[in-house]
Amino acid sequence: QSYGGYGIQMVRKVEKKLEQGVYDGKELLHAYRVLESGIEALTTGTLHTKRPNAEELLQLRYREVDEVTPELKEEIISGMDELYKRYKQAEEKSVLPRKPNIEKVEKLLMKLTEEYHGLV
Repeated sequence: QSYGGYGIQMVRKVEKKLEQGVYDGKELLHAYRVLESGIEALTTGTLHTKRPNAEELLQLRYREVDEVTPELKEEIISGMDELYKRYKQAEEKSVLPRKPNIEKVEKLLMKLTEEYHGLV
């Protein structure tokens, strides 16, 4: 849920700026990246920080916008809405467990700590 919660916060920030007539490519790129990363983690159980569509994301970031028109707002908002819907669908079908295995995590943490400090 952390990706979804943070992602929707980013979407709202972008929408608010668009309503003020401001195109913020950096915020838009970040909103897309967060939601796409969440979808990947939920559907595959893995996460790649280098996005396979990095070029497309950079185009969002550096898009030259002279004026935020109603058509541009609609394009951006509908794109983000669609991405968030995909996130929610991925959340419902997630390959990840609903709750973490605390015992397994603690054992891994102890093992890594011992290895780091040369106690093994």
